Amino acid sequence: MIISSSTAMAKPSFPHISSLLLLILLLTLSPLPGTLAAGKLSLKEATIDDIQHAFKHNQLTSRQLVQYYLVQIRKLNPVLKGVLEVNPDALHLADKADYERKTKAPVSLLSKLHGIPILVKDNIATKDKMNTTAGSLALLGSVVPRDAGVVEKLRKAGAIILGKASLSEWSHFRGAAPSGWSARGGYGLNPYTFSDPCGSSSGSAISVAANLAMVSLGTETDGSILCPSGYNSVVGIKPTIGLTSRAGVVPISQRQDTVGPICRTVADAAYVLDAIAGIDHNDIATIETSKYIPKGGYAQFLRRDGLRGKRIGILRAFYDFGNDTSLAQTFEKHLTILRKAGAVLVDNLEVANWTAIYSSSDEINALSVECKISLNAYLKELVASPVRSLADVIAFNNKHQKLEKIKEYGQELFLAAEATNGFGKTEKAALLNLARWTRNGLVRLVTEKKLDAVVTPKEVFSSVLAIGGAPGLIVPAGYENNGRPAGICFGGLRGSEPKLIEIAYAFEQAKEASFLQWPQVLEQHCIMWRKQYANPYNSSLEVCGSSSGSAISVSANMVSVALGTETDSSILCPASFNSVVGFKPTVGLTSRAGVIPVSPRQDTIGPICRTVADAVHVLDTIVGIDSNDNTTSEVSQYIPVGGYGQFLNSNGLKGKRLGIVSRMFLPLKDDAFLNQTFEQHFTILREQGVILVENLEIANLEDIRDFTSSGEFVAMLAEFKIALNAYLGDLVKSPVRTLGEVIAFNKNNSYLEKNDDYGQNLLEAAEETKGMGAKELEALSNIARLSRDGFEKLMTDKNLDALVTYANTASSILAIGGFPGIVVPAGYHDTDKYPFGICFGGLKGSEPKLIEIAYAFEQATMIRKPPTVVSHYQSIPTTATRSSNIATQ
Repeated sequence: MIISSSTAMAKPSFPHISSLLLLILLLTLSPLPGTLAAGKLSLKEATIDDIQHAFKHNQLTSRQLVQYYLVQIRKLNPVLKGVLEVNPDALHLADKADYERKTKAPVSLLSKLHGIPILVKDNIATKDKMNTTAGSLALLGSVVPRDAGVVEKLRKAGAIILGKASLSEWSHFRGAAPSGWSARGGYGLNPYTFSDPCGSSSGSAISVAANLAMVSLGTETDGSILCPSGYNSVVGIKPTIGLTSRAGVVPISQRQDTVGPICRTVADAAYVLDAIAGIDHNDIATIETSKYIPKGGYAQFLRRDGLRGKRIGILRAFYDFGNDTSLAQTFEKHLTILRKAGAVLVDNLEVANWTAIYSSSDEINALSVECKISLNAYLKELVASPVRSLADVIAFNNKHQKLEKIKEYGQELFLAAEATNGFGKTEKAALLNLARWTRNGLVRLVTEKKLDAVVTPKEVFSSVLAIGGAPGLIVPAGYENNGRPAGICFGGLRGSEPKLIEIAYAFEQAKEASFLQWPQVLEQHCIMWRKQYANPYNSSLEVCGSSSGSAISVSANMVSVALGTETDSSILCPASFNSVVGFKPTVGLTSRAGVIPVSPRQDTIGPICRTVADAVHVLDTIVGIDSNDNTTSEVSQYIPVGGYGQFLNSNGLKGKRLGIVSRMFLPLKDDAFLNQTFEQHFTILREQGVILVENLEIANLEDIRDFTSSGEFVAMLAEFKIALNAYLGDLVKSPVRTLGEVIAFNKNNSYLEKNDDYGQNLLEAAEETKGMGAKELEALSNIARLSRDGFEKLMTDKNLDALVTYANTASSILAIGGFPGIVVPAGYHDTDKYPFGICFGGLKGSEPKLIEIAYAFEQATMIRKPPTVVSHYQSIPTTATRSSNIATQ
């Protein structure tokens, strides 16, 4: 609910993971459906009107829609982490909605939200099978007394609560944690930049931007709807305080907290606001504020000519773009658009005392005492909870410092709040100042200048709106030099939502304002151009890789066998997604000499084939010592006399001890089909003589799988520069001889290399490294420690022959340790028809055991079937589409 860029607090930093990190991230990401076509719209960018049109014409069911988003979440959320948990009853609720529609129940005819799945931020209570935790482990397992007021209204409107969106823990009011981080969810990532998503409603914005959901709810105390909406190129409405109920919302301040929609269009946001605004007797403020709700609702103000005659103030003090001249020019164009659409722009205005608002500690002083009072009241009202007061939460965090990352991020804001003793002189003086600044500032300016709204770039005006309980509406407006989206914000006095909706909708619809460039997660940033490659099982599915072509070609019978390379998952992932066998050997078992490198520490070459036997025959051919790759000499000790073919044993599972790490199967927990399939596989393994050692844990698993926490990313940047320069320098002839020259070539041939579309941020980050310095050596030490204390220790202590996991979920564990893994086809999803694999991984040199296990499993199941190229996700007719044209900035 708090962003620190607009308060007196320092904004927490978050390591910038550039878009080219998709060289790594791509390995774990997956299917996205089709793109826009003439006259049709895929589910990916569908609006509420589109979906209701499809419902009405029996072209779509709520069940199909929910299934679509469940697939999106399962595929993209492991990286983006925008969703904390999925409602286990979501499909049941979808079936209920479909029945109501079929029987023409009144709610299905009257409500725009009927049958629409919605994510709600995890500080908004739902009285169902889901948790409400504000991202904290301290509230895990707590029981809320009732649905939050806004959730109750959503249910009455027929909406389907799809799940809980991630957030900055405790709405960013605990300490100095990065935006988007919580102990429950880890680090949420902006799908445009793979870095800071802004907070605290980070997951709500991430999920809508990346099409994990159509619409969501966020909360704001200061900037936490406006900022993540701007950063993630979506629409966010921060309503007038009390327009929407805060009952059942984990609070910071009853004076500043509000709940509002985060959507992809102004229309969708208005529809959601219509559903959630109104009186709730559990929040007294809604009674007084209900006077602002217009008869007939907010949707009536979705007018294309809504800018005509509007007086809009320009606050130039907030138009500081630094060195970003392109963004400055973009906003000047936006002001021109406003004028052309009939707005009267009143320029060079200033809000009195605005510098005091942003420099004073009065807001944080008031919030501290309010947080303690309101949070204690919320916790005491819970039916069951491990904590009953702010002091209990602080004690919980101290007791679980590692899980809650207290040493890293602290809990200074909580400690300051706990130290308060009600409203003393300091706090009362602070409240008087905040009221005076609002009265003499925003209120006086808007009144005296007869303004309908003020307009500012991005979320910079949030604190002025926050302390006055005033509304704001942010719309996508452009992109900064670093690729991060930026919004344009319209703010007004309390109750001015109708005017703001008119203004924002008309701006959004203006032809010249086609700055709505959605991320498509991989398509906009990925080095591999997804539209040029297709999964042979389903043309709309991800191919994964960098060894995507190798897997596609084998799967589609273009060749019998192929070679791929892997740094982290680039054999395992495409093999799983394309229903073929992929073998990632121990690093150094096969020579990397002559291979364009990423990291000699992790790079390996392996076969991709249709059967385990074929993969083994290829492996036998390519292993061995190569004097041009020194690592092969040492690793050759693992090559068995007589080769690997001897381990193609149909009884190879007998007596093998296979470990199952529960958390590696978490992506399956909400998918009944996958759960059932893997339980059947486990039964087969047992029947074949396997000893399954279940419910295991790998120490520091989350750190291992986080590219930044593990050190993998830091080390790989330096390794890439060193190794690539050596490779290029060794070429007999080449247009480029260094990484720096590659970067220059890409800039000089930007159109051919699609630099403007996909960038080269990772190359540039690697070029900036200065060899293996202290930071890189520390990263390598951390990687070695994580591997030694995690996977290696588990395998040794439990005397395991292999670890069994779903698809490529163990790729980072195997990658950082140089360990081998083999993926075998494991099935095809019943609903979405995408292939998935089962992976067996082991310690260095364990290829013989892995071959025995994988071959015996393959022979016992014989799952693989040849593909039939189809497009699964059908487009649906659209009543209104967002422009896909990106204006030249």
